[in-house]
Amino acid sequence: NRDTLIGMRRFPDGTIAHVSRSGHFTRLDKNYKEARTFNLPWSGLNATGADILPDDRVVVSLSSPTPRVACFAPDGKKLWEVAANSPL
Repeated sequence: NRDTLIGMRRFPDGTIAHVSRSGHFTRLDKNYKEARTFNLPWSGLNATGADILPDDRVVVSLSSPTPRVACFAPDGKKLWEVAANSPL
């Protein structure tokens, strides 16, 4: 799709993962074939940046309605959240 990527990582095993502003996550195997995809529930929360962990958890900075940083599991469950000033 034409959504903006806000996080991308290449892992030591050659796989690549990326996540978009709308929460669409994709992991590619080392041959660049889609290995996993899922959607995270932060649509409308204005995600401004993301970091992808090796187990496909995603740490994201959210700027609305209040600035914060949150961590989501691949099943969409929010694992933790903390208030932050101007997270990026």
